[in-house]
Amino acid sequence: MNSEQTGNPRSTRKWRWDLVLMSLVVIVFLVLGAVYSVTVPLWETPDELHHFFFVKHLADGEGLPVQSEETRGLWEQEGSQPPLYYALGAAFTFWIDTSDAESLVWINPQGNRGTPADLGNKNAYIHTEREAWPWRGTTLAMHLLRGLSLLMGAGTIITVYALAREVFPDERWLAVAAATTCAFIPQFLFISGSVSNDNAITLLSTLALWQLVRLLRRYERPESKRFPALQLTTLGVILGLATLSKLSGLALLALAGVVLAWIGWRHRSLTWFIRAAAIVFGLTAVIAGWWYGRNWLLYRNISGLEPMLEVLGRRKNYPQNLGDLWGEFRGLRWSFWGLFGWFSIQLPATIYLALDLFTLLALIGLIIWLIREGRKSKALLPLALLGLWLAMVFISLVRWTSLIPAMQGRLMFPAISAVVIALVRGLSALHRRRVPLILWCTALLALSTWCPLAVIRPAYARPAAITEEQIPAHLPRLDHDLWNGQIRLLACDITPQLARPGDMVNITLYWQAMEPIAEDGLMYIHLLGREWELIGNLDSYPGWGTYPTSLWKPGEILRDHYQVLISPEARAPTLCRIDVGVTTMEQATGEVSSDDSSPVIFEGQIKLIPHQWPAVEGIRTDFRLGDHISLRGYAIAEETLVPGDTLHLTLYWRAEGSPGKDYTVFVHLLDASGQRISGWDNPPLNGHYPTSLWDAGEVIADEYLIPVPHDAPPGEYTIAVGMYTAETGERLPAYDAEDTRLPHDIVLLKELTIERR
Repeated sequence: MNSEQTGNPRSTRKWRWDLVLMSLVVIVFLVLGAVYSVTVPLWETPDELHHFFFVKHLADGEGLPVQSEETRGLWEQEGSQPPLYYALGAAFTFWIDTSDAESLVWINPQGNRGTPADLGNKNAYIHTEREAWPWRGTTLAMHLLRGLSLLMGAGTIITVYALAREVFPDERWLAVAAATTCAFIPQFLFISGSVSNDNAITLLSTLALWQLVRLLRRYERPESKRFPALQLTTLGVILGLATLSKLSGLALLALAGVVLAWIGWRHRSLTWFIRAAAIVFGLTAVIAGWWYGRNWLLYRNISGLEPMLEVLGRRKNYPQNLGDLWGEFRGLRWSFWGLFGWFSIQLPATIYLALDLFTLLALIGLIIWLIREGRKSKALLPLALLGLWLAMVFISLVRWTSLIPAMQGRLMFPAISAVVIALVRGLSALHRRRVPLILWCTALLALSTWCPLAVIRPAYARPAAITEEQIPAHLPRLDHDLWNGQIRLLACDITPQLARPGDMVNITLYWQAMEPIAEDGLMYIHLLGREWELIGNLDSYPGWGTYPTSLWKPGEILRDHYQVLISPEARAPTLCRIDVGVTTMEQATGEVSSDDSSPVIFEGQIKLIPHQWPAVEGIRTDFRLGDHISLRGYAIAEETLVPGDTLHLTLYWRAEGSPGKDYTVFVHLLDASGQRISGWDNPPLNGHYPTSLWDAGEVIADEYLIPVPHDAPPGEYTIAVGMYTAETGERLPAYDAEDTRLPHDIVLLKELTIERR
């Protein structure tokens, strides 16, 4: 007998400590889960809206959904799911009037789903004060359902502890560590605080594993021959409920079959196997068989998977290379630990890296433990069972992902017990004093506490309402009226003022609602580069998707912050101009043309420079214009032309300092008598990079296309170059390499020949 059975006082004290620690873990989990639940707005967890409307359908007495194009409801594909979770939810909420549910479904047309690298529109739905406390109607029902899910999560944690105790009966601290790990995985808290049948199947899968390991423990000695009818009955009920919770519960039947066959083989008793299987699978059929029979009668598809896929649509794009596969595996890892919203709110990359490092260390530790103690440990067979279940769940996920894009970490939660038990076993093997394990549990608790406050809540926060005095005094006032005078753009703060292609620009807009606004205007920010090309673009409801204009209060001033990426292909250098405005969704998508003929007003600008300034090509020169500009070279495509051709000329200017003033470049084609026959007078780069922006060391490749007149007589021609001030016409003094001032402050370049056509 072990020490617990003998009533050893020391064992009793350890048991009490376990009870205290587990109670503390569960209480903290419930508190944190409640924080996640109230922090995440309605519908902002994967498929939560569809899960809720399945519950509502049952609670309203409408019966089970029938999937077809004619009866397609807001439950979408979830209407094909086994109904246990939804029936429990209906029993929790049937007394609440949820007739306002559809009015709370306000889709964000640019909601960010599945692209966590995108910075804005993290909210898939628009949220109003109707979701605030005190909760009523649908909001109350949603939070009650989230509470039900949270209780299921707590049940999973307790069962993980019980399962780990069965796997490692002499190391109860491992069981506490496993339960703690499960409780404080941020994604587990996030899903546990949401309306999702994942919570039911996770609990029931963990319960099934616990019962299966108990069976293995009971029969690990061949002489143990007492038939466990009650335990098999319990297992059958759990499996029936699991297969009535989600299709992935069907895989538990195969796992149970393996365990029963193993025990029967160990006892060399086919009769035992048949009796056990009859109890377990018979009860499963009694509890869940009606659902699968219904599927066959309705759809001629026993699982109901085909009507689900008809709603979802089958996958069309598959990974094409190792990079694509690695990207899907990365998404699985990230969304197992913490990827919130509709896979739109990610943790900092360093946190994922640290979690990967801990996982790798745990794997190394597990291998070390298996080599040192695995063969002689009684935990080897239960661990093998957990490993088999983990592999089955992963293979099922891969299969599901081959049908639809669904490589999501929450779909591994039915095997979360196997993951956390392996993790803590591996980490504990790395150090006798269990330092890695203590660090791990502490870090997870800190991370799971930090996430709702510092990661999730800011993603859904509306722009701050401020007073006019809080607008930074250094910003120039714009007072630009938009949207037929209903909205005023008071100021615009743009940083940095110097950027490169591929950089992010921070833009803070200060809006004011001048009157009640009936429509929802779409805010746009355009970054316009050289030749007015669009090099950065952002279209969104204000508040980066969180605060449509119809919700604005008259007189309210908003500080609205955005980040816009400059295209890595943007041509530089150039003056990047920022255009801000408000339009309609139809105009933004091109469904209707804009009738706004008002002039474009640029709300700001930044200086865009290349990552590397160009090298001087062609013919090198050493001319100086004024104190801060030099002409270091020029390139001509062809030195012999005919009338009607175009001269391609590139001038290479170098800033020796900051000119601080705008100059105009003249490039003239002169005949033998010095008369101008063609040419241009323009600021550098056709005005897109004025000399007032230049700084010391910059090299500007300034291109010109100079037409040769059709009546130009054959002969020798000269290119004349210089700069002048547009307001006065005064030319910049021009000097040669010997610092001799050139006549008329004109730089004469290589002569050209124009031949007869």
